[in-house]
Amino acid sequence: MANQRSTQIGQAGCATHGSVHEPPFPSVSFHATVAIGCAQHTGDLQRSIDECSRLIKNSGISHFILIYNAPSFRRFVKVPLKARWYRLREYVGFRGAKSISRKDHRASFDSNVSGDTSPHSDWISWCSIRYLCHYFYAFVVRRENFTNEYLFSRTLREKLLLTTWSQLFELNIYAHAIK
Repeated sequence: MANQRSTQIGQAGCATHGSVHEPPFPSVSFHATVAIGCAQHTGDLQRSIDECSRLIKNSGISHFILIYNAPSFRRFVKVPLKARWYRLREYVGFRGAKSISRKDHRASFDSNVSGDTSPHSDWISWCSIRYLCHYFYAFVVRRENFTNEYLFSRTLREKLLLTTWSQLFELNIYAHAIK
């Protein structure tokens, strides 16, 4: 599909199928990498970030990533003890992703129309993703996508995004790291 779109807009390029853990490209091949909604499904988030860093050129080069926010409101509702435990572990120094093994918990974030879920999902906080990206010299993170479910079902999503709640418990983390 990417190759077809490139041809339609008259741009040169060739999309290649492969694994981020074993990319078929030499180091410093790209100006940027983008991992929107996929790095958390690779089974090794740190390795995914490391490989993306290896692939991009130095000096003002960007890596963009979207990943699930471990202490999101949805997680506090669906798995309150696990969400609180993650927060407590981070408070005392833990840095890293939390894998979710239960299919129904993964399905609350990702599933297709047939109800199939990804075989692996990681959740992480903004300070842990910053830790995993420690070798980038600049790092900016935004938390976004608060949904109007559960306690907030009567409030418009657009209004929720402007509240303090959305600053604390967003569904996703958007990170922009510069190498």
